[in-house]
Amino acid sequence: MGAESLIFLPENASSVKVDAVRGLGSEVRFYSNDSGQTEIHARAFANERGLTFASPYNDPAIIGGQGTIGKELMEQVGQVDELFLSVGGGGLLSGIAGYLKGIGQTVRICACSPQTDHAMYASVQAGKVVVFDADPTIADGCAGGMEDDAITLPLVARLVDEWHLLSEEATKAAMRLYIENDNHLLEGSAGLAIAALIETAERDPARFKDKTIVLVICGSRISLKTLKSLL
Repeated sequence: MGAESLIFLPENASSVKVDAVRGLGSEVRFYSNDSGQTEIHARAFANERGLTFASPYNDPAIIGGQGTIGKELMEQVGQVDELFLSVGGGGLLSGIAGYLKGIGQTVRICACSPQTDHAMYASVQAGKVVVFDADPTIADGCAGGMEDDAITLPLVARLVDEWHLLSEEATKAAMRLYIENDNHLLEGSAGLAIAALIETAERDPARFKDKTIVLVICGSRISLKTLKSLL
């Protein structure tokens, strides 16, 4: 589109993600180790300079764009009985689940978050955006807090039928399973959905009989260092 872009990332962002953003021609700046604080800083930076701020989730247009995945699912499989996907700021879930339920699909939405960093789940339980005292997680794409006026919070609270909080060990095991069996790379946030499906199937083997189950594998940007630690 010929537009210049400035992307703010947390200081602890994965190097492979930083390189990918720079490779697309964007300038990258860093702020904080919490993506929620990074986002607040980026919005203030844009407002002070009269720039356009694009949120990764707190924007109806972004949510709508991510919701096109739901349309693609309908075109590919026609019916989704259960959907497992990871949750950070809630934009991806709000878009996909909002579309599926909006067209009348009787789908069970299973939201997946790290045990160590689940600001959205804590906020849903509290009924307002809360600050979560997080620990590091391999699912870095789901880490960090949200803006106080996040439009995704009420959407996620209404759309999610079931929550799964996954341990780091379960997430890593799911990632290894996927890499070994599917020969594709994935990042920690994508591994959450697989881990949740595995744990659910182990608890209730008959639950998925004759059902169409969809897992959203939402990213493949994993550093070589992290990949080596998995394998």
